[in-house]
This record gives sequence, C-alpha cells and structure tokens, in this order.
Amino acid sequence: MITPSRQSSPSALTPEPGNPGESGDPVCFHGRNISQLPAEVLPAITCYLSMREVLVLGQVCRDLRSNLEVCGVITDIWNYLSLPKTKKRFIHRLVTGNRLLIDLLRNNSVGYSKSFPIQHSPAIYIKCVSHCREQMVRSSSIALVSSGCIDVYGEKVPHDLNDLHNCLVRDGYGQRQVWTNRKDGFWRKEYMTDFGSVYCAPRQHGADILINVGEDDGKIYLGIVERNESGVWDETQKLYLSETVLENNCGITMLLAENQQLIACMVSRFNFTGEILIFGLDADGRWQTKYRFESCPDIGLVQFRFSHCCGHLAMFARKLVLFVSEQSDGSWIKTGEIKCEDSPFNNKRKLKFSADNHHLVTWNEKRRWQDGNWSFAKESHVIVAGRDDQGHWSEVKKIKSTRDLADLRSSACARFSADSKRLFVCINNELTILSLHEGKWVSSTSLLEPWEYSRCRIRTSVDSSFCMVISDKIAWIYAIDASGAWGKQHEFCCFPEYPPKISSDGNTVICLHNIGRQIDIWTRRYSDQWIKQEIAIFATQAEFSPDGSLVALASASNLILLGLTEEGQWQEKGRQKFDYCRVNGFSFSPCGRSIRVDFEYVEEEVVIVSFWKIVPQE
Repeated sequence: MITPSRQSSPSALTPEPGNPGESGDPVCFHGRNISQLPAEVLPAITCYLSMREVLVLGQVCRDLRSNLEVCGVITDIWNYLSLPKTKKRFIHRLVTGNRLLIDLLRNNSVGYSKSFPIQHSPAIYIKCVSHCREQMVRSSSIALVSSGCIDVYGEKVPHDLNDLHNCLVRDGYGQRQVWTNRKDGFWRKEYMTDFGSVYCAPRQHGADILINVGEDDGKIYLGIVERNESGVWDETQKLYLSETVLENNCGITMLLAENQQLIACMVSRFNFTGEILIFGLDADGRWQTKYRFESCPDIGLVQFRFSHCCGHLAMFARKLVLFVSEQSDGSWIKTGEIKCEDSPFNNKRKLKFSADNHHLVTWNEKRRWQDGNWSFAKESHVIVAGRDDQGHWSEVKKIKSTRDLADLRSSACARFSADSKRLFVCINNELTILSLHEGKWVSSTSLLEPWEYSRCRIRTSVDSSFCMVISDKIAWIYAIDASGAWGKQHEFCCFPEYPPKISSDGNTVICLHNIGRQIDIWTRRYSDQWIKQEIAIFATQAEFSPDGSLVALASASNLILLGLTEEGQWQEKGRQKFDYCRVNGFSFSPCGRSIRVDFEYVEEEVVIVSFWKIVPQE
C-alpha cells in the first residue's frame, strides 16, 4: 500500500503560481511492496499527485521508474520541469483552467492518455508543441487546409476571437452573437442576445462564459451566460451592481480576468462618483461579491489591471494607484497604494505587472508650462511598486525626467523582462535598465540616439540579457556583455508603419520595409553576432508562431509561411493566395497548428475571418 505523507500544505492540484508543477513541501512514500504494483495501477495513482511528486515516486526504485516511463509520465514531466522558470510560468498560465485547450490536448494523438490529470496538462502541452516543432522543421512544405470562415460585415463591427480559434463573439446591429467551430470544422451560431438598454463590450475571450448587461426594475445587473457540457448557452446568474436606478448611471466598465473566474466592474455616474466591485466564484461555482469600493471621486476615470496570477488588481484614479489582493479565505482586501506625484489623470497612464506578480510599473506624461522659457516642457514619471513578504504593495523606485517639448516628441514606455529580474524603461531618449539585486532595483542608463517624432517601443524575449528598442527609423539591440555592462550590440533599419518583429527565443529579427523592397531576416548565431539572410520576399506584416519554427508573412493578397530548416535557415514552405482580396491581419493559435487570416474584398467593405489548419507535408 502507498501512503503519501507530508507536512501541512496546499493541495497538489493547485500548485503555487510562482512554481508551477511543484508542491509546497516534500512528499514521502511508505510501503515495502511499492515496487510490486502493476503498471496499470500507476496512472490512477499519478492522478492524485503533482508533477514534482510523480518524479519523487519514480525515485523509489528502478522498477517503479521503468513502469512510470512505460506510461509516458516521467519523460513528459521531466521535460517540462527542466524548462526555465519563466517559460514554465507562461505555459502554466496558458493551460491551467483552460478547458478548451485541455480538450484539444486530450484529442491529440501525441498525449500519453486521454484521461491525463489536469495538473499534468502543462507537461502534455510541451510534448505536443515539441512534436509540432519537429514536424515543421523536418517537412519540406506546409499545406494550409481551410477549416471555415465567418463574414463579420466590416472592419468597424466589433468581434472578438478566443485564443484557441474555435469561438468568436460578434457585436453589431444591437445584438451579440456567439459562433463556434466544433470538431467538424463548420462554424455555427450557438447563441444570440440583444444589447438591451445598456451596452458593454469587455474582452469576452469567447470560451465558456459571456457577460451581458441588463436592467431589471430599473436596477443594473451583469447577466452571467455560460455554456454547459452539451454546448447550450444559458443565463445562470444575475449580479446586481447598484441600488441606483439606471437613469442615474452614465456607464459601465468591465474587466474579465484571464482565468475567467474574476470580474472587475466599475459603475460610474454623471456626477463622477460611483463604485468598483470585484466578483468571484465561491466553492459551489456561484458568483458573489468579493470586494466593493464605494464613493470614489473621479471614479469614471479608473483603469484596471489584473496580475498574471489573477490574485491582485491594480486600479488607477486621479493621482493614486490602489492595490487589492485575494486572501487565503477567498476574500479581497486593500493591500496598498502609491501616489503619482501631482500628475493630473489622463487616459495614457499605463499599468503593467511583472510575470512573477511581485512588481508593477506605471508611467505617465504631462505637459507643463515653463514661465521662464515661454514654452511647454514634458514631464515623465515612472514608478515601480513592489510586494513585500506580507503581501503589502508600496513604491520601491521612481524615475522622473523633464525635457523641452521643442526638442523632444517621443513617448515613454516600460517593459519587464520575461524572468521579472529586469525592467527596461525608455524615457526622454534614454534607456534605463533596472536590475533586481537582493530585493533592490539597481539602474544603469544608456543614451539613445535622438530621433524626431518618434514613438518608442521595447520588445523582449525569453532571454533577459538583451532587449530591442524600436523607433520610427532605427531599431537597436541593447545587450549585457561579459563584464556586466549594457551597450548597443546591433541596429536595424525600420519604418514607422512596419516595426520589426523578434522571435520568442530572441534569435531571429525580421525587418519589414516599404513596398518594393524585400524583407531582411537577421539571425543571431552567437551571443553577439547577427547574420543577415537574403530572401526575395516582399511583405508588410509578419508574425512568429509560438514555438518560433514558423513565420507568417502578408503581402497584398498572399499569405506566406516561412519555416526553419534543420540547418537553421529560413525558407518558404507554404503560400496561400486570396484572389481579389487584401490580407488585413492574421494570428497563430497557441498550439501553432492553426492560423486565423482576416481578408477584405477590394471592391466591397466586407471582412472575412478565415481559419486554416497548418499541415506539414512529409
């Protein structure tokens, strides 16, 4: 008999977000006959263990490990847990709680079992993605097989496609419609409802839940519409927002968290007051109010942002950033606030959480009149907030800069590295790199070359030792050398309409150019050497697949797929032509096995959303 024992710890089915796949405390297995268990019993046992505990079980004896390897468990889990912590966090967020993606993995022949436990799904996802990448690299050509399309009537009609490319929410003509693509490849309209007297269009995700706004006896409510296992949509609950009648309210703003288990909602009134509510699921699956913040001044100017783990919410209004966090009992409380100097509110303030959910950066800019110079100056404020061991948020770093508007028209931007150990800040033509050492942010600054009328952007990859800074004319790679100093490593020519793209691993940069000039592909062979590859393709849009083995390019009416070869070179492996149409945009699915393409007929204002399976040819 096996008796797993440990000291008090949370369930293995819900690992701590910072360490996906790990349980909090070590687990021990007792029993002399553990190695004599039949192989068919092991899959049932592993259903109750975390990935880390499965590895511990495999260390009991050689025979037991061999039986687990036959089940296909050990290898998949080891491949996942050996990944960098940053990539594990990303995959854990992507897969955990996403029922549609888990169903997709269950129906994939690569998976070791169609009934694999939910907590092992990140490992199965890695196995499927790795298998897909190997297929793409080995194949000499790739076919695009149509899997349906939807007419959305025009670019201005709001529509939202979920990440798995199998559910689309379309708003227009006073109605909200839900279209789904089931296993047969045909798109069907599964649900339709009227907007009613109040219209609200949050990011709906298009998976298993929709949020409609309605009125009942003059009271506003959120109607939770969910799809059951049979695919039928039905309103399951009403969440009343306020006792105030509808005519006294001027608007509703909502934010549905990525895990689809939290809703942040703001009700604003004509007198610029209102309330903020957070709704969450209880143990019985019912929605209830978790937090209410009433009588907030200028509440109509609030911005929200959930952390990646969905355990923290940052709200900005006027001159304050407020933090509320979830507690162990499921309740939400205020956990801190930071003041944003004397900067008046404007809609350009940004809020971004780090991937490890321990830091937040916020920045804003304003114009200030200089009496002595008879001119305007631009003040830029960047504030970094951190969370201590007790869960309290406070300001830990501030950057302030002032420049004359006559000399500078660029905008500030900030971005955390994938491992959350660095923060890259562009402010007034200076690149400031903040590095986290022993809980403190240490800064180093590099002066950027000046440019006119520029919009500064920062791009990062899983490699935190470098970043790409993009202006309207030039993109630079800034990297850290062997001595620990930051400096410019390489530069690329670019155009404001076509910013360069960088792969997720940071080893490839594609520079797009104006019509009449072919694209430039730069590949990083060593840590500091970039090699240009000549390829005669003209394109104005580019997008990398999630695993980085494919690049989709759009050129007028063509969609072109570039693939990596076994020698590490890029070559054309597939092409799809849309006659009498113009390609407007495209995006890969998270698994990289399908692509969405939006195209528009040249002579008609009709936008078609089409879907294509990516099939490698042996």
